[in-house]
Amino acid sequence: MASILKFAYKLLFLQTIVTISQLASSLSIGSKKLIDGSTAQEDHRRWPGGTVPYTFSSDSVYTQLQLKEIRDAMEYIEKRSCVRFVLKKATDVDFLVITEPGDDCASEVGRQGGSQKVLLDKKQCLTKGKILHELMHTLGFIHEHSRIDRDQFVEIDWSNIDDDSEMNFKVHNSYLSFYVNETYDYESVMHYDAWAFALDFSLPTIRPLKSNINLENLGKGRRVGFLTNSDIRKLNKYYKC
Repeated sequence: MASILKFAYKLLFLQTIVTISQLASSLSIGSKKLIDGSTAQEDHRRWPGGTVPYTFSSDSVYTQLQLKEIRDAMEYIEKRSCVRFVLKKATDVDFLVITEPGDDCASEVGRQGGSQKVLLDKKQCLTKGKILHELMHTLGFIHEHSRIDRDQFVEIDWSNIDDDSEMNFKVHNSYLSFYVNETYDYESVMHYDAWAFALDFSLPTIRPLKSNINLENLGKGRRVGFLTNSDIRKLNKYYKC
């Protein structure tokens, strides 16, 4: 069973989940420290009223079934929050453009202003969990394993990660305060799997420090396709639902 999971994770992480330059840019704007070391919510990254206009790029060739998979993931989020994804109107200034790039699953973190892309390759990215993961990035969420307190919960095996992929595991010291008072969530849809970006897939790149956490539980929400209770609480807290 473990070997099958490792093979599945290898396929899962052939592509970069968040474009690193975009993430770095998103994190560098408007952050400020709170007394407790977490950060203030960046209101300009939040979609006003929780309403997210979107459109599909004209050169994307999603099938009707694939379009339904994307909309179903949006509806899944809507049913658990006050966030609403709406088709872009001519008057909308800030909006998502969902496009099929070739081999990427990627998104910027939070509202950027103007047109911003969500990359969902139709061959690799249209599982429910992957779509949810990217949509949560657009709503303002970083990776769970990038939390400032993550080293209390997991160990990163840097020797098993390619240099070009190390940014995916960096801790972001100053970011959104909706992580305050939320326990570290191993199963979060925003958590990587245990073998993410491994050079040697016989060894995990992320190891839980708690003995009662199985490797297979890491990133279960993204792999299986669900938001955890903690994901939902953070989403509703951030959007003041």
